[in-house]
Amino acid sequence: MKAVDTNKISGSFGFLFALFTIKGSFGIGVGDLHAPGPGLFPLFGGILLALFSMIILVRAFIEHGRAAETTVQGESENTHFAVYAFLGVLAYVLVLEWLGFLLATFLLVVLFSRIFEHRKWWVTLITAAIVSSTCYILFAYLLKSDLPQGIMENLF
Repeated sequence: MKAVDTNKISGSFGFLFALFTIKGSFGIGVGDLHAPGPGLFPLFGGILLALFSMIILVRAFIEHGRAAETTVQGESENTHFAVYAFLGVLAYVLVLEWLGFLLATFLLVVLFSRIFEHRKWWVTLITAAIVSSTCYILFAYLLKSDLPQGIMENLF
C-alpha cells in the first residue's frame, strides 16, 4: 500500500473522529473561557484534530501523483510508533485517577519523549516536568478545572 493511501485513510478517520468529538463536546456543555464546561477541552481537541487531519488529507491528495512506494521498514516503523502512542494514551487513561493528573502526564511525556525524540534522560525529565506542571497550572489554577489528584492528593 502506498504511503499516500494510508494518509488518506488516517486523515479521513481523524477528521470524522474530530467531528464526532466536536459534536459530543457541545452535548456535554462547553461553557466559556471564564466558566469552562466539561466539553471545552474536547472541543479544542476536536478542532485541532480536524485541522491536522485536513492538512494530512490535503497533502495526501496533492502528493498523489508523485508519491513513491514506501519501504516495508518505513511502514513497520510507523506502525510501531502508532502502537506505542495508542498504548501510551491507553495506559494514561487507565492510571490517571490512581496516579493523578500531574504524575500521569509527566510519565506520558517521558514515554513519548523517549520513544519519538530519543533525547538524553536529563532533557527528557526536564521537558516532562515543564510540560506537566504547565498543563497542571493551566487547568487547575487558571481554568479552575477539577483534576484527579491521585496518590499526590495530600501534597496539593
